[in-house]
Amino acid sequence: MRKLRVLLPVVGVLAGCGVGPAGPDSLAATAPTVTVSPRLYWVTADGKLRGVAPIGKAPATTTTEYFVRQLLSGPSQALVLEGLSSELPEFPEDEDVPITVTAPVQGPVTVMLPPGLSRLDRTAVGQVTCTVWSAEAARRGSLAQVEVVLSSGGRRSGPHRCADFPTVAGPST
Repeated sequence: MRKLRVLLPVVGVLAGCGVGPAGPDSLAATAPTVTVSPRLYWVTADGKLRGVAPIGKAPATTTTEYFVRQLLSGPSQALVLEGLSSELPEFPEDEDVPITVTAPVQGPVTVMLPPGLSRLDRTAVGQVTCTVWSAEAARRGSLAQVEVVLSSGGRRSGPHRCADFPTVAGPST
């Protein structure tokens, strides 16, 4: 009888330990994903970068190339009135600008820009880098920093990270 008094509490504790009949729950659940809206990065009056959601209806499939092309078409008149500009040369939106983005699962994202963009200043490099990071964050569902290598006219620069450039929060029209 004495053994039974000792054994019953032990059995009760073990039965209530939270382990179901199928075994312990897996702690290796998939990492949470986030929903991120891509931003184009424009230059403020004090030279910092500000991310702004693209204006207008985006096509059903929006690739990182799409957002780089949007950036190269320049800021809208509304953004200019807000004091935003670009350090990148402008290409008309309807012009087929040759841009290729290679985004491996690991390693830097490589952006092949038109040959005329081989010598960008630091702010322009930041605009492209942060726009690519934003588009890749939306595509991957992760805010992890992405390294970006720019290539144009046989010249390469990088890897660059958006965190390396001064940014400012602001309204995202």
